[in-house]
Amino acid sequence: MNFLVRLITLATSARALRSKVSNATSVAKQVSTKIRTFDSAYIRGTVEKADQGNANSQFDLGDRYYDGLGVAQDFSQAAYWFERAAQQGHTRAQVNLGMMYAVGRGVDRDDVEGYKWLSLAARSGDPGAIKNRGKLASRMSSEQLAEANRRVAQFQKA
Repeated sequence: MNFLVRLITLATSARALRSKVSNATSVAKQVSTKIRTFDSAYIRGTVEKADQGNANSQFDLGDRYYDGLGVAQDFSQAAYWFERAAQQGHTRAQVNLGMMYAVGRGVDRDDVEGYKWLSLAARSGDPGAIKNRGKLASRMSSEQLAEANRRVAQFQKA
């Protein structure tokens, strides 16, 4: 008899647990749908602002494409948006773009262009840009460094 009572108790507990799991699954699906809806609306608004020239929105899109947050991961799209923000002096976009050129992610590897963007960000005092620019410089020839510095000077005149 004791065994039968335990079995009935276990069955009742299993039903209650299954009901709680089912409710949790339903809530999780609802939350996921709301997040996707929010992400879609947020991304549409961000694209609109980025297309109008907002550097922070351009950087945000670059970040989202780089990490695949709310959009499919796409390094070339990340580089595109980072470059648009970097052209406007957005320091974090300059750092990210410089590193993308340094490793060839989303763009062809180009140490000169990577050094240029890291140098521009380093002038804002960004410690990561300063450190990574030094590492990049150690693998560049004096001709490449001269060309990179020429590009930095040319960018600042524009």
